[in-house]
Amino acid sequence: MNRKPAVALMVAGACVMALFWVCAVGCPAAFDYAEGDTAVWIWLLRHGRDLYRPLGELPLLSSNYPPLQLHLVAWLAPSDAAILPVGRLVSLAGFLLAMAMIGVSVAGATRSRRTGVLAALLFAATCQPGYHAVVCRADSLALGLGAVGVTLAARRVRGWPMLAAIAFTASLLAKHNLIVLPGGVILWALWRETRNGIVLALTTALLLGASIFALHLFEPLVMWSIAGWKLITFLRYLGEAVAPSMFGVAIAIWAWRHRDRFSPEARQVLGPWGAVLALGALWWLALGRTGSSANYLLEFFAALVVVVAVAVSAGAPVRLLYAHLALALAETTVWVIVLLAFALPASKLELSGARAALAGVSGTVFAEQAWLPALGAGKEPIAIPYLATQLSYAGRWDAAPLVRAFEHGEVARVLLDFTLEEPAANNFLHRDRFTAAELDALRAHYRLVSQSGALHVYAPR
Repeated sequence: MNRKPAVALMVAGACVMALFWVCAVGCPAAFDYAEGDTAVWIWLLRHGRDLYRPLGELPLLSSNYPPLQLHLVAWLAPSDAAILPVGRLVSLAGFLLAMAMIGVSVAGATRSRRTGVLAALLFAATCQPGYHAVVCRADSLALGLGAVGVTLAARRVRGWPMLAAIAFTASLLAKHNLIVLPGGVILWALWRETRNGIVLALTTALLLGASIFALHLFEPLVMWSIAGWKLITFLRYLGEAVAPSMFGVAIAIWAWRHRDRFSPEARQVLGPWGAVLALGALWWLALGRTGSSANYLLEFFAALVVVVAVAVSAGAPVRLLYAHLALALAETTVWVIVLLAFALPASKLELSGARAALAGVSGTVFAEQAWLPALGAGKEPIAIPYLATQLSYAGRWDAAPLVRAFEHGEVARVLLDFTLEEPAANNFLHRDRFTAAELDALRAHYRLVSQSGALHVYAPR
């Protein structure tokens, strides 16, 4: 880890990612689809809406996300216009916390602060975690809080089972699908330190269960989050997000095969972090879930960085480290170029197009990216398309009122990222956001009135 070429690669990757952070934080438009939905829910909170009320007909603006990050950003943002930058800064704070915990864990395992700092830089340079560091979503905040729990266990801080349980509960109340950090540590503790494991498991279950019960969150977080699993989605994300870290995985396999080489300090740290890594690899299967993305891998990447850093310090092949770092730098650089050259400008263009198209429009608005009417023109959207469609597929919500609204021309404007002449089957993202009946009604009763980049604006015929 401390060789000059390796240090140069890590620093270069972190600098490239930092450039993206600087450009992305102040972007006035949502450049990530889930970031947009999160911003809408925060906007609704600021306007006094209940995000967890029972499902009705229309509008359908409920959330299946936990409340911690949503309420935190709603409270911190001084205005509606500040939702995105404040949400991104909260994410960055959570990411920096995760970096710090990785550094502390590695420094304790290797007895080298320098190696701990380099491990933190490697995490920043890793493409998917670095990207999510400045997205207005709850993932990075949850990651940072969960990493605190793992580090408490790894360093065996006095009273760590109780303290880690608090950290894990807070993490899950920020994002409920980041279960790998608490799950890995609980499984490790039950296996290696049974008494502490029981305390950790029971305390976490009690705190989390009481919170869910008191806030009436079971149905929104569990029942509204049910979605199908697709092999093509799993293979897509496996190739895009996991494959670039193949050399890091090879180092982790080396660490398992040569675990007798590690010092007592390293074994102490690698116990919980290794269990997180193993569970994170099993969690790859969740990538096939409809609506999944590489955010499901953030915990895996955090644990992988810890294991790689400790393993290299214990004699893992340096050639594997160089290959891992080179591929990480290449992936991060390509992603940042695409984001800065295309994704961010395109999102700004769509925002300006939506503002122009909705100026003076007094009726209801339906948008594929629900944040466009809300943050772009201060208009409440009629539904959150992805969640509404998935609830419809699951039989938990009837899309008929929305279809009827389209058939009767009751929705004043419809904003789509594709033309109605394009079959939604050509893009699995569009297919996940609209039912066939909705698209048929739109094609029959709406006409294109303006276009701005990929944004297509439709009005009743």
